Amino acid sequence: MAIVEQPVDDRISIRAVLKDWGRRALAVLTFVAGRLAFAAATLLIIIFLSFFGLDMARGTAFFPALKTGAVATGSYLGRLASGDLGTAFAAGFGTRRMDIAEIVVAVVPRSVGLLAVSLGIAIVLGIILGVLAARRRDSIRALPIIFLSLIGISLPSFLAALLLQIAAVSYTRYFGKALLPVGGFGWDAHLI
Repeated sequence: MAIVEQPVDDRISIRAVLKDWGRRALAVLTFVAGRLAFAAATLLIIIFLSFFGLDMARGTAFFPALKTGAVATGSYLGRLASGDLGTAFAAGFGTRRMDIAEIVVAVVPRSVGLLAVSLGIAIVLGIILGVLAARRRDSIRALPIIFLSLIGISLPSFLAALLLQIAAVSYTRYFGKALLPVGGFGWDAHLI
């Protein structure tokens, strides 16, 4: 009995590719829509709990605070939909009430600048420490580098900032000369 080989058609049809792409695109869009819906629900719960918690902190009873929290949440979302973020006392901008939109406009460029500088420092230090640890990977001298990088990754940034401020103050007290300013903002020595 002879085995007859069938020719294999290895051409890919455009229709099959588009059909597969359509399924994948639908799966990605469904995933993204689910994540966005979950994020919106989480934000709604946080907004409600903020208003509810503030009412409870003022001494309001539980059920009236629930009602007030729901009404305040609806009112806030209505104002938010019209573009009104509200007003607040801004500590760094004096003691007067300011629109939150003004505060955001003043603060976002600083935050983005600090983010860029900190990412730049992290990239440079990460590359240098990574190369040093890789060159000494079989040596005991690589352990301190790996240990410091592990601490740097694990330590929350607010705690690291507090520890660095304490170190700067201790340095100033010990040597009598300020290494860096501990507070404030500026695009010079205050940036660090």
